[in-house]
Amino acid sequence: MTLEVDYGQQPREFAEAVRTLCRRHEEGWRHLPGDGFPEQTWQDLADIGFLGLAAEGTEVAGEIAAVMEELGGLGCPGPLWETVLATRAAAEPPANGIATVGTGGPLPWGHRATVFFALTDDGLWECEPAGEAVPVPMLTGELWAEVPLAPRRRVPDECGALALGDLALAAQLVGAGARLVRDAAEYVASRHQFRRPLGDFQGVAFPLAEADIGLAAARALTSRAASRLADGSADAAWAARAAVLSAARAARTTTYHTFQAYGAMAFTEESGVAWYGRRIAQLRTQALAPYRRAAWTADVFERKSP
Repeated sequence: MTLEVDYGQQPREFAEAVRTLCRRHEEGWRHLPGDGFPEQTWQDLADIGFLGLAAEGTEVAGEIAAVMEELGGLGCPGPLWETVLATRAAAEPPANGIATVGTGGPLPWGHRATVFFALTDDGLWECEPAGEAVPVPMLTGELWAEVPLAPRRRVPDECGALALGDLALAAQLVGAGARLVRDAAEYVASRHQFRRPLGDFQGVAFPLAEADIGLAAARALTSRAASRLADGSADAAWAARAAVLSAARAARTTTYHTFQAYGAMAFTEESGVAWYGRRIAQLRTQALAPYRRAAWTADVFERKSP
């Protein structure tokens, strides 16, 4: 099953341009030296105008969602949704610098960041470092950092920064999950057992179909959130919360079922599945941080959709 969602011609063309730009870096992302930060890719994304896109307001939500879905499907590393949030929220946007957002735990590339934010039960705060950054290795092989933060300014909800960040994270998770399903479908179509493709067996095909359906639903919610944000609707932030929670759940289901389809091959570095699976797990940790669970879940599931 595929539920067709189209963000529109301009977002689609922007996403295609980013895909073309990033594909030349894709293979190298798994073997980046040092802390695993994709410096050349980051510069290219700045040059093409994506890193500063959110400064234009929530009207560009469709472009952000379309591009983030592409970047998620390519497995692009870097504080992507964090930069979307920070570009909209910062008193002085990060330009080509690196922004990071604390959701409880190490900050993504906190030792490189020039702009800092923290999600708390009291909302989104712009912060400044209050101590030395201590690098921490993550399960993707990248180095993030523990950085003590001191709050400076609460970001007003009306600016839409948090909603744009939620939208970007949801789209990134959807894109990453869709990549896993596509690759797994190709694998089970070419791999044979008992003289039949693995994909012919219901125990393999049905779970992948379940994963695809879950991702289609999450993508529909993400598209709806992008539309609400672009229109300036009163329920736009709520729609973005629903999208990121749905995307986190769908990505988890997708990871489980695709790993089952590959069997032991899923855990080898050669297949690439483990690399994507670890990246999804890391994004899900951010999407389901304590703040989001406490402040969002009740709001999303107790309120009736208009």
